[in-house]
Amino acid sequence: TSPSAMASAASTLVRIRGLPWGAGQEEVFSFFQPLEFDAKQPVTLVNGLAGKPTGEAFVRFVSDDEAARAITYNRGMLGKRYIEVFPATEQDFARSVERQGVRDFSDGILRCRGLPFNCLASDVAGFFADFGVTEDCVTLGLHVAGQFSGSPNGEAWVRFGDEATAKKALEERNMQIIGSRYVELYLSSEAEQRQLQSVLPPSRARAWVGSVVGARGFRDFCGESQNGYYRYHAAVAADESGCWLRARGLPYSSAPEHVAEFFAGRGVGPESVVLGVGADGRPTGEALVRLPSPAAAEEARQALHRQPMGNRYVELFQAGPEDWVP
Repeated sequence: TSPSAMASAASTLVRIRGLPWGAGQEEVFSFFQPLEFDAKQPVTLVNGLAGKPTGEAFVRFVSDDEAARAITYNRGMLGKRYIEVFPATEQDFARSVERQGVRDFSDGILRCRGLPFNCLASDVAGFFADFGVTEDCVTLGLHVAGQFSGSPNGEAWVRFGDEATAKKALEERNMQIIGSRYVELYLSSEAEQRQLQSVLPPSRARAWVGSVVGARGFRDFCGESQNGYYRYHAAVAADESGCWLRARGLPYSSAPEHVAEFFAGRGVGPESVVLGVGADGRPTGEALVRLPSPAAAEEARQALHRQPMGNRYVELFQAGPEDWVP
């Protein structure tokens, strides 16, 4: 059989995109009900850059006819997310797994992002006290190179002992507050923890910027790229840190003009928007947005948090002192 014939042959696989970052096999099963899955390898979640979740997975069904029916689920809803479903081949699956690796949540570990930089293991353990977490279950993340080497990076990994407990903690504690920060939670694994703690952060990533930022110069305006978005020098934000919001979940095709339109009527122009781009040159889906006043920032956060932009729901968080590079 020729390679082209193999590529066009019917397949029991589909590729899906748009999964919530905390989603696992059970959520995929629920989405495709009542279709019948392959018993041995039904769902394979794939990694992104530096082990971060991509929202992508390969799903294997019992037959090519069942996989063809799965395609009709394209653009269906899982929670608040649209899920895209595409045909896939064994070659697609093998290339993706070889290039990106797979995600396995059976270790019962959660990854925490957005912790205050002065957060201790005891603080994290207290946050999860209802789930039997002690300080011994908590590993705080550290920068492994560069200017901030050895200092906390605002992340932690928490071991719960089993996947079910980790998922319950995710459901009940995600986006709850430690100190003044909303903590983001994601299912993780020992392998991902080892990978992320050995990745050297880029010394200087790139960004799409509005015109005022470009005129002043990106190096003068922004600090090091941290956790996928840009932190600003404290000197820039000294008298107006309360006027900034961090936006997450933007469509990857967004330009500053699109974000300004999302904040229409609130004094935000393209020059007030900095869109993050990761070390691979691709948009991160995050941005920092400057509002005219702290009151305007809070009003915008309350009014626009989790509102749709394109086919994405945008989350808004106040950018506090811990978001600024000294």
